[in-house]
Amino acid sequence: MLVGQTVQTEQTGELNVVTEDGGLLAVRPNTRFKVLQFQATQDHKAMIDMSLVRGALRSITGWIGKINPSGY
Repeated sequence: MLVGQTVQTEQTGELNVVTEDGGLLAVRPNTRFKVLQFQATQDHKAMIDMSLVRGALRSITGWIGKINPSGY
């Protein structure tokens, strides 16, 4: 996934992503979301920001959520 990228699944499609920080995203059918920001630095500047436009996803944080919870 790249910053600014929009991901869209179709009616029968799903996507499982392992992020650079070891997090997991499970994108469900008929879902559209956009990656707004992603910075995998091991300090207080680490962040991930996504916009769920439609559908559903499940997110399990990697180390970004552990070292900077407000950045997730």
